[in-house]
Amino acid sequence: MKIKSENLLAIAILMTGITGMVAEYSLSTIASYFVGNSITQFSLVIGITMFFMGIGSKISKYIEKEIFYKFILFESLLSIISAYSIIFTYYLMGISGEKLFYIYMLSGIVGTLIGLEIPLITRINEHYNIALKENISKVLSYDYFGSLIGSILFAFLFLPYLGLTNTSILLGFFNFLVAFFVYVSIIKRGIEVDSKKIKNIFILSFLVILSAFIFGKKIVMYSEQMQYKDKIVFKEQTKYQNIILTKFKKDYRLYLDGQTQFSTFDEYRYHESLVHTPVTFLDNIPKRVLVLGGGDGMAVRELLKYKKIESITLVDLDDQMTKLFSTNKLLRSFNKSSLLNKRVEVINEDAYIYLKNNKSKYGLIIIDFPDPNNIALNKLYTVEFYKLVKRNLEKSGVFVTQSTSPIYSKEAYICIRKTIKEVGFNVYSYKTLVPSFGMWGFNIGSMQKRDLNKIFNKKIEIPTIYLTNGVMKSNFSLGKDIKLDDEKIEVNKLLEPKLLKYYNNSWVYY
Repeated sequence: MKIKSENLLAIAILMTGITGMVAEYSLSTIASYFVGNSITQFSLVIGITMFFMGIGSKISKYIEKEIFYKFILFESLLSIISAYSIIFTYYLMGISGEKLFYIYMLSGIVGTLIGLEIPLITRINEHYNIALKENISKVLSYDYFGSLIGSILFAFLFLPYLGLTNTSILLGFFNFLVAFFVYVSIIKRGIEVDSKKIKNIFILSFLVILSAFIFGKKIVMYSEQMQYKDKIVFKEQTKYQNIILTKFKKDYRLYLDGQTQFSTFDEYRYHESLVHTPVTFLDNIPKRVLVLGGGDGMAVRELLKYKKIESITLVDLDDQMTKLFSTNKLLRSFNKSSLLNKRVEVINEDAYIYLKNNKSKYGLIIIDFPDPNNIALNKLYTVEFYKLVKRNLEKSGVFVTQSTSPIYSKEAYICIRKTIKEVGFNVYSYKTLVPSFGMWGFNIGSMQKRDLNKIFNKKIEIPTIYLTNGVMKSNFSLGKDIKLDDEKIEVNKLLEPKLLKYYNNSWVYY
């Protein structure tokens, strides 16, 4: 079936919308991956890209000769830059340590080239003798339609199944096709162009994109390795996060989106403190326990030491994370195959939605989320979220949440405490020393007042490597420099994400 030249041009316009959105989202995502704070990075990257799109549109008015050739030249250049955008970003940050300059620079270059597309393709469309209002309507509508398609493809197909590197290479190929379709539509229309020169551009562009496909993964792996001092032994991009496992001698470290989650050298200090401390606050060992986050199964491993616990429900958004820690032999050795235990039920769902829909109650809730370094995670440290926790907790029960560091992120730690208190909980704050992290903090919430002296006298009867009654008691002493009820610190709400500001402001010094 032959495709008319104007239809080929329409397909090309649609694809410019797709590629433009995918390029913006890819660069925004890589910026968020390296520095966190996704709202800020998406806002800045997309803002910079659109600003330079305006610059590109402005430049287009000075292009008067060889419009067809120059459009194909610019589009081919965009295809090369798009294909290598993520690869270059990884490599340049690996050798220089600079986290944002190169991303913003690429955003400006890509934005300028995207900005040239629509004005030039509108002028190409004039050769089909289309009325001005119809021409502009057609070009803009197809471009906008492509933007929605690009957004959907990036969110549900490209990022989760291809990863950023392959997405950028595919993006380069799409831009190559845009140039090719425009060229074919010009030829079909009988417009004379320098075909030899254009074909040379196509050959060069195709070879460069092909080289990205062949060598891209190796370059990224080499560059990413430069970001970590230890050898990367496992890497996977899931629908929700980038998982990396490194190894140094017998020490394995897990990183999610570049953030350290645990080191096998000392993770037991963290998980014993997280799990066994709140258990001592209970009069009786609960029959039903809920774990939110903690897809690595380490917290569940500690809970399984209590024979009286009949069921443990683990809710973690990332099914690939829980699958990995259920099936990988090495990772199962860390959590002692806890996720496969018959007392454990794994549910892959958003914790906020689970608490909203759940009808049963739990005697103990363990919350082990990553730090609130973006708006999606911030939601899980809000007044609204802790109200749902309260609704799912037995009156005599308690919950605990990891709360960042009371030393490195003091304001964020206090904000979490005050937010829990705002919901009506009695809050008990403590910390523990984890060498791979530093000093780390937790907050326990209870509807009943608890006598700490009575709790400290309880004997920890299950086997532990680190935690003792004496250590637990000392963990509740935070020091005079941490003012837990600092009036200047505000509570965290869904529509007023104060915690995000406190967290990001604190960690810039470390």
